[in-house]
Amino acid sequence: LALVLGQLRRLDALSIQKGELVRPDRHVLVRSDGTPVLIDFERCRAAHPRPSNVSQFSQFLGGPKIALALASKGKGLVLEQARLRQRCTAYFANGLQDADFQALLKCVCGDVVSDVTRVASNQDAIPDVIRDVIRDAAEDADANRFET
Repeated sequence: LALVLGQLRRLDALSIQKGELVRPDRHVLVRSDGTPVLIDFERCRAAHPRPSNVSQFSQFLGGPKIALALASKGKGLVLEQARLRQRCTAYFANGLQDADFQALLKCVCGDVVSDVTRVASNQDAIPDVIRDVIRDAAEDADANRFET
């Protein structure tokens, strides 16, 4: 979860709105080594004025579906929903500040933040090639929206 949030934080910092995070279980693959990989960027929007990737994913985590799914597999993810909403609101309202992201991350993951801080702040966390592909796809999608 922490690594997914770190990747989404990086997209927020690049002003890229991924979209399709209502059902992130369909848009995040996990490699055999446990590393999460975001997929399906065809609906992403580059230069989005207020990206909300972290907020959308956090709201999903705080929802009842994920809690039930994890509980059925013998795993417990207990999130204090009011606190999570408060952290998401602060993160979004304060302009995606790093301090607000760290507070949200701690709310979701506890003290497992060292690797995520590196991923979220690392310029190479999303390689330039992938970033360019995402932006090109978003620009193509915007251009195609106006064609009839």
